[in-house]
Amino acid sequence: MCKWNFEASADVSRWDRSFFTSVGFAESDLPESSIGAEVLAPGLPMPGGGVGTEAAKAMGLNEGTPIGIGMIDAHAGGLGCLGAAVLGEEGAGGATAATLEGRLGLIAGTSTCHMASSATPCFVPGVWGPYYSAMFPQLYLNEGGQSAAGAFLDFVIRSHPAGAQLAARVRIGLYTILFCL
Repeated sequence: MCKWNFEASADVSRWDRSFFTSVGFAESDLPESSIGAEVLAPGLPMPGGGVGTEAAKAMGLNEGTPIGIGMIDAHAGGLGCLGAAVLGEEGAGGATAATLEGRLGLIAGTSTCHMASSATPCFVPGVWGPYYSAMFPQLYLNEGGQSAAGAFLDFVIRSHPAGAQLAARVRIGLYTILFCL
C-alpha cells in the first residue's frame, strides 16, 4: 500500500487506476487478479489458514503456521523504534497515538528514513506520504530521507586515513567500535 500507488485512507482503499493509464497501462494490463483486490495492513494474518502442506514440509514448519502481513524494512524499524514504551509513559504495551505524533524516527541503513506519524494527513512538498496505516494502525505516515547516506558513511569510514589502522586493531568489528562503545 505504501509507495505503490495504492490509495489508503480512513475512507478509501483502492488502486489508483488513473496512474496506471497515465504511465501507459491499459485497464486490462493489470487486473486485480494479478495485483490483488485487497490490501491488508501490516501485522494482520494472511488469509488462507497459514503455511500450506508443501511449503511447511520444505521449510520445516508446522502446517497452518500463521503468516503475517509484512512491511517495508524502514517501517518495521520505525514501528520498533517509535512505538516502544518509554519509562514513565502511559500505555505499558507501547506508545499511545498522541505520543507517536510527537516522535520522529531516524532509521539508518544504506539510506536514512525520517519517519513521523499523525492522526490527520499532512501533505509536505518533497516528503513521501501521507500513507494511511502503513506503520501504525489508523495513523498517517510521512517519510523523508537521504538515499545513500549509509553507503556514504561507509565510504567515509573506510577511506579515512585512520580507517585502515583502526580496522587492523579491532577484533569485534569496526562499526561496533565506532557506534556502540
